[in-house]
Amino acid sequence: MGTRLLGEPFEPLDLTLPDVLDRAAQGAFIDGDDVVPYSQVAERSRRLAGWFVAEGVEPGDRVALLASNRAEFVVAHYAAARAGAIVVPLSTRATAAELHRVLAHAQCSLALVEEEFKGHRFLDTFASLRGRLPSLRHVEPLAGLDDLKATREVETPATSATEPTLLIYTSGTTGEPKGCLHAHRSYVSSASMTARLKALTPEDRIVASVPFFNAFGIVNCVLEGLISGASVVIQPAFDPAETLRLIEEHRVTVLLGTPTMWIRLLEHPDISKRDLSSLRTGTMAGAPAPAEVVNRWRDLGCELVLIYGLSEATSILANGRPTPGIEVETTSDSELRARGYNQMIRYYKNDVATRDRIRDGWIHTGDLAEIRDGDVRVLGRSDDMLIVGGFNIQPAEVEEALRMHEGVADAAVFGFPDGDLGEVPLAWVIRRPGASVDQAQLLADSRLRLASYKLPREITFVEEFPLTANGKVQRFRMRETMLARRDST
Repeated sequence: MGTRLLGEPFEPLDLTLPDVLDRAAQGAFIDGDDVVPYSQVAERSRRLAGWFVAEGVEPGDRVALLASNRAEFVVAHYAAARAGAIVVPLSTRATAAELHRVLAHAQCSLALVEEEFKGHRFLDTFASLRGRLPSLRHVEPLAGLDDLKATREVETPATSATEPTLLIYTSGTTGEPKGCLHAHRSYVSSASMTARLKALTPEDRIVASVPFFNAFGIVNCVLEGLISGASVVIQPAFDPAETLRLIEEHRVTVLLGTPTMWIRLLEHPDISKRDLSSLRTGTMAGAPAPAEVVNRWRDLGCELVLIYGLSEATSILANGRPTPGIEVETTSDSELRARGYNQMIRYYKNDVATRDRIRDGWIHTGDLAEIRDGDVRVLGRSDDMLIVGGFNIQPAEVEEALRMHEGVADAAVFGFPDGDLGEVPLAWVIRRPGASVDQAQLLADSRLRLASYKLPREITFVEEFPLTANGKVQRFRMRETMLARRDST
């Protein structure tokens, strides 16, 4: 095996999600015009938990939750956790077919659903699915949460930090999501650790633009706020102009997002019109961090914590080093693997995939990495690697070279079939506003940084990339688009 590294000492917390909420003496969710103290969220979740129990929800039952970022999401989530249920957060961007797949696989018995969001009538969608989901007994609108309370005193079951509480389905960058089953302890401890990395206090305000239905939102928005006492300014869905407005209006100090989100904020014309002086730190996660983007935010006074993690194991690396309490090493074939309190219990109902992912207590990430002088450099997904005429290429290296051109806001590289070389790299590029850079200019600039076999054979300029709900680039969608374009000519 390669070099092994251990993060700084850290004692995991043996607390459940409701324990954390009940101990949150300070802080609030700022949800539009409403300010909802954490103490009120705790009280509402206790009353709703009684309803869950009265309705026959038992420990280990799966409860689906489909909603945008809002205080009611947290109330419902923590109420289900109090009842001992396993919460299955669902993406607001999922199609009916995708929702059916997850609901059927998880065998959810109950669902709390936002009525409508961005034109999607979720209650209607669930009504159309009910006949094909025999396990789904109840579907309730999220708007009526405070009416859903036990009519008599109901005792909720005792739960421990090691029991499962969340079933997070992977976002599908490869098209095949799996259910990651996590215990209370992994998420609570991860949030405590990342809050410490950013030195969060009750004086901080976090703007929540990443979805609450994924690990990034659950850990780094909600749980970090509850643990530190920092307040959370809720944004139902990411919109760069609105995010910039919220930072200025609420004197936000902490921002979280994927590289794509941080780039879109930088490139938005309103950034020069907004006072962002309150912003002191934030988290960039979900994809490799472009160095130039990190430096531009540093120049604006915002020091970013660059987090690398998985749905299967949250927050493995921070700024290229193992996070506190986490151990990492590279295997003989350069794959990064990790172990610690942050990993899932297993893939739900998928023993074969679990045995492939967790071996001898280690989570195998599927990413290639190198360790030098105590720093870990993640090179990219092993399954994203291109083999061009026998030469290996990591998309991240080519993307970084393209982004160095002043006219490029973002770039994504993927493999495309080639009869001679097996495959060749193609690139999609988003120009900066007002830039007129073309393919010839970009290739000429990239030749100074890349070997000839790494140069994209074709560059397509686009307005946006296909992304998962978590903001990760879906290269396989780009490949499908280009294949369809080739086949139609």
